[in-house]
Amino acid sequence: MSRPPTALLGTRAQEGARRLALRSLDDAVEQATRLLGADDDPEALHDLRVALRKLRTVLRSHRPLLRQSLRRKRVAELRAWVARTGAGRDAEVQLAWLVAQLETLGPRERRGSAWLRARLVEQKRAAYDGLRTEVLPGLLSLLPNLRRKLSHYTVEHDVFGPEPDARFESVTAALLRAQAEAMATALSGVHGPQDEARAHEGRIHGKRLRYLLEPLRDELDEADAQVRALKGLQDLLGELNDVAVRIASFRGFLEALALERAHRLSAAAEGDTEGTPARAAPEEERFLLALVRRSHQRRLEIFEALEVQWSRPGGALDRLMRGVDALADTLEARGASEGGLPREIERKYLLDGLPPEGRDPSPIEIDQGYLPGQKLIERVRRTRDADGERYFRTIKLGKGLSRIEVEEETDRPLFTKLWSLTKGRRVRKRRHRIEHGGRLWELDEFLDRPLFLAEVELPSEDAEVVLPPWLSPHVVREVTDEAEYVNARLAR
Repeated sequence: MSRPPTALLGTRAQEGARRLALRSLDDAVEQATRLLGADDDPEALHDLRVALRKLRTVLRSHRPLLRQSLRRKRVAELRAWVARTGAGRDAEVQLAWLVAQLETLGPRERRGSAWLRARLVEQKRAAYDGLRTEVLPGLLSLLPNLRRKLSHYTVEHDVFGPEPDARFESVTAALLRAQAEAMATALSGVHGPQDEARAHEGRIHGKRLRYLLEPLRDELDEADAQVRALKGLQDLLGELNDVAVRIASFRGFLEALALERAHRLSAAAEGDTEGTPARAAPEEERFLLALVRRSHQRRLEIFEALEVQWSRPGGALDRLMRGVDALADTLEARGASEGGLPREIERKYLLDGLPPEGRDPSPIEIDQGYLPGQKLIERVRRTRDADGERYFRTIKLGKGLSRIEVEEETDRPLFTKLWSLTKGRRVRKRRHRIEHGGRLWELDEFLDRPLFLAEVELPSEDAEVVLPPWLSPHVVREVTDEAEYVNARLAR
């Protein structure tokens, strides 16, 4: 199966939404095929469920954009198949947890473990039988159908009317804000075990938020920090959900033991001497009760961690919300760039030295520094050449080949004030400008370290680059997409 194009940013909303859906859909097909042929792959079912949840998040979040290709019946069918993957995963998680607990329980408590383990193994076996005979064949029939539908769409556009589609960045920014706000609202009402339903609601919103953020990491550095922060919250909320499922399961097993004992007592009272003699099940019950107590204690610890780490004013949740909001600002700015903000399209190359032919007889001396900031990176620059000194303020958004660049010239007094704020985040270099083949090559000779970089600005992202013969022998490699060669990262 061919993979859809990876780029999301810079596309129209329908295009980006479909690329995102196809990415998750292809992953789901790959994981379903893997699970169908796996005898003992402990992560196969988990990976399939993650891929399916990501797909459902895209279909749900971008429903208005995808309505042309998705019938409600198909979406409902997908939801039903996904629901049927839960029992097997629950049994897997409980079995793994049980094995981990056995080493920490006393000998008397462990005596009842074989009974519980046998039942969990049977639950998993039955669930996997259903997966392989019904669920996976059903999914592998449905998903290719959805792919065909999502792979194309039509647009009707009045040439005198507005643009038929928003930018993917603008739509995603709005979705991130809405999902983050829903998560924060749910979690604001979580103060203890009595608020478990609100915690579960926050977990679902947080998971959807993460699935919206994760695809952006390849194109926006800022997204990675928010995904990692959200992962910490999701780990706590996910474990809380596992504990709730576990306690409910153990209660069911205790009820089954009680019912079994009642039947034995009744049979004995009726004189059924051929049946199983009436007896209690102290070992199994003692084991289950120990696990319930341990699970309940862990539940209290998780709620305390949520309160201490996340819920307090100025805590991790507030920082996460500010980060998501700043990321949404960046996306909105990128979306707006299609309406007039300038873009810088350039390729960058690491050199082993400065070529003799690359020496400009009148190079530009550059001092540049970066103002404090995590999401908004502002640069101030002073240049010196034969014509004197000039001063600039610049903001760049994005990374890699194509970025938004907003620059304005300023004066010396303002530069001096801002420069004082850049201590510890500065770069000094000498720039040589050489024209070749109708393009201007800029070779930077760093004065504070042994580093040489070459850049060439391009008219479009798909423009071909032919290295000048005097430059090619000195090129180590292209570093356009390597973050460590971004000037803001090099500053010190």
